Amino acid sequence: MSDSIMKNRLWNLRRLVKAVGGTNSLADTLGRSPAYITALCGPNPQRNIGDKTATHIENIFEMAPGTLDLDPPREVGNSDPILAEIAETLAYGQDQDKEFILAMSQWIVSRSLDSINKPGKINLSNELDSLNSSSLSTKKPVHIPRADAKIISSKSSKR
Repeated sequence: MSDSIMKNRLWNLRRLVKAVGGTNSLADTLGRSPAYITALCGPNPQRNIGDKTATHIENIFEMAPGTLDLDPPREVGNSDPILAEIAETLAYGQDQDKEFILAMSQWIVSRSLDSINKPGKINLSNELDSLNSSSLSTKKPVHIPRADAKIISSKSSKR
């Protein structure tokens, strides 16, 4: 197994650990011990993620074969640690989520630039209405929940 595949599997497994809520959660899902998961992808990995283990993980999470072998997105190497973390977080997200984050980022930057030119209080309700009525650079309208909207979160269930 090549060094780049080993590094890719390690990076992708660490992203998966974060996505499922930690080492214990991943261990439960895979039917393995937390110590085994830590040996695979902890701060100082003691074991390589072999073909059999990679296939097992991909099967459990219904990933396409070879998903763990994929290179991290090129944005991950960004020298700005915050932008790199954003890129890592969104790397395998759905397009609509990426478009939402892009729209919010553009709104925040434009609001920041506007506040430099027009100091004073910013009315968040008006800003959200403005954002909801514009498409920014996305092809589809973006719905931004109002600050007073009730937010409901749900855990995604395994298929």
